[in-house]
Amino acid sequence: MRSRMQAAPWWVWSLVMGLYFAAVLAVFGLSQRPQGVLPTIVGALVGGGLFGGFMGPYLVRQRDSARVAMSPSGSDGLDETRSSEAIRAASRGGIPRDPVVREAAARLVRYRLALAADQRRWAIPMFVVLIGVAVVLALLMTLLWWLAVVLFGAALVSIVVQPRRMAARLRQLETGS
Repeated sequence: MRSRMQAAPWWVWSLVMGLYFAAVLAVFGLSQRPQGVLPTIVGALVGGGLFGGFMGPYLVRQRDSARVAMSPSGSDGLDETRSSEAIRAASRGGIPRDPVVREAAARLVRYRLALAADQRRWAIPMFVVLIGVAVVLALLMTLLWWLAVVLFGAALVSIVVQPRRMAARLRQLETGS
């Protein structure tokens, strides 16, 4: 499934992301039950459609940018197998023996590090605010908002920890060990 999603068009990403988001909205909406089941499901599907309509093209644009970042300058990029190896090597697993794949993985990590540095400026304050809002909602409305606090907290920790892991992986890829 994962390898098929790597090559999926924007509308497939929109559908998948929209359905996931609609499911989360439906669970939150049904846990509160102020409007009933049918309006909650319709609202969740509309919200999922809007979210998927935005996220599908965004994720495909990010994927395509990462593929360009992996390609050596002046080339069309790696074939599907070597591209998958480089994507995997950029985050986990053994260091590839093939220097072309290893260099593509290192370029991908550099790209991701630059992207993470740009996102850190706004993401850390945003998640701190979201955690605060979710705590207030958990205290005033329903205990299900504590799940949002945990998820936002995990995202915040990831934003702080992930660049360190990527920098360590980049060192491994550059030294070949």
